[in-house]
This record gives sequence, C-alpha cells and structure tokens, in this order.
Amino acid sequence: MSHTACTTAFADTELLPPPAFASARHADADTAAAHSANTEAQARRAALAIAVVPPTVLMALLAVVAGLIEPATGVALFATGMAWLVFEMYRYLRRMDAELETAVQAGPWG
Repeated sequence: MSHTACTTAFADTELLPPPAFASARHADADTAAAHSANTEAQARRAALAIAVVPPTVLMALLAVVAGLIEPATGVALFATGMAWLVFEMYRYLRRMDAELETAVQAGPWG
C-alpha cells in the first residue's frame, strides 16, 4: 500500500480500533464526527505505545547484556517505556468505559 493512500502512518497496524458504539450515541452529526476523531486519535496513541514500547525495552535489555549501555540506563528506558504504555492504556480504557456508560441507556424501570 502506498503511503499516500493512507491518511495516517499507523492505519494498517492499528491494534486498538475505536469502540463500535462511539458515534451511535450522538444525535448531532458534527458532534459525532468530532467525537469519533477524538476516539480514533486516542486509539492511535495507544496503538503507537503498544507498537513502540516492547521493541524498545527488548533493545535496551540486549544493549545491557552486550555491555553497550549501563544497567541504570536500561532500567530507566524500561521504566519510561512502561510508564508511557500504562498511561496510554489507562486513558484508552477510561475512554472506552465512558463510551460504554453513555451508550447504555437506562431500562424502563429507571
């Protein structure tokens, strides 16, 4: 696929698609489009973290074992990568929970 054909760099490798019910709860088309774009942006950030952190941590481990970097630097890379991954996944899951909460309507009993 050509790079000019896709609108984002990670369109083919998106691991976490936005929720299917993301735009179903909005009556206004403009609000739905803006909300869907925000949800897609959050999904792309989470997918980027998932795609970047594991290889970076692995390369840092291999560099420590090979003696190319100090162990403290390897631990710092590991901690930074994991903190970023946990932060992005927390934001993504919080958004998914909020979407699910607003999508679920109260039943006839209240």
